Amino acid sequence: ADGYTLVMMVESSHAVNPNVYARPAYDPVKDFTPVTNIANVPGVMVVSASSPYQTAQQVIEAARKSPGKLNYGSSGNGGLSHLSGALFGDTTHTRITHVPYKGLGPALNDLMARQIDVVFDNMPSSGALIAGKQLRALAVSSPSRLPQLPEVPTYAEVGLKPMNDMSWYGLGAPAHLDPAVRARLSEAMKKTLQNPELVKTIEQQGAVVDFQTPQQFAATVARSNQAWARLIQDIGFEKLN
Repeated sequence: ADGYTLVMMVESSHAVNPNVYARPAYDPVKDFTPVTNIANVPGVMVVSASSPYQTAQQVIEAARKSPGKLNYGSSGNGGLSHLSGALFGDTTHTRITHVPYKGLGPALNDLMARQIDVVFDNMPSSGALIAGKQLRALAVSSPSRLPQLPEVPTYAEVGLKPMNDMSWYGLGAPAHLDPAVRARLSEAMKKTLQNPELVKTIEQQGAVVDFQTPQQFAATVARSNQAWARLIQDIGFEKLN
């Protein structure tokens, strides 16, 4: 914990995974020192460009009309895309069938071929396919509509406010990092994120720069852990070994 060994702390590794495994190998809060959040990544609900579903509301109505008939693909059991689909079902009080894949690539391929109905992905993963008219975006998780998808409503706009949080990607260090070193690292990242070229590169990948102080980022990590723990309990998810 000398400040020279750092790690990317992301929502999947530091909020989702510790709650889906029965015996996690690390404590996402006690074993790390949050330094700063760097960027947030919007989630996106996508269907095939040839899908009959033109809006998120149509997907919701289909799920309500025929419980269990609608299906969604994910990167695998317990992954963020799986739990996002579970959150969709929990929020809409519907039952949709989960189809786990070994990674989002195969899931998106089957989505484009209409072997599955919907995928709850993130913008960096699906952005190029949306731009290439291979996928249709129905909703995004963002405080406001994304500049690159101005016609796509947010989850909050379509009545799915619990799904409207973006995934966070931040910088962390081992536990017991010296507070002075933590402050120095945080200030260096703050200056780095003021570089227009870096901001442009991050935004081109579908992410949004979001610098947070160490205290703010620590609160983000703790709050996210609590939220996913509640969801996993609510849906009766059987934890993985």
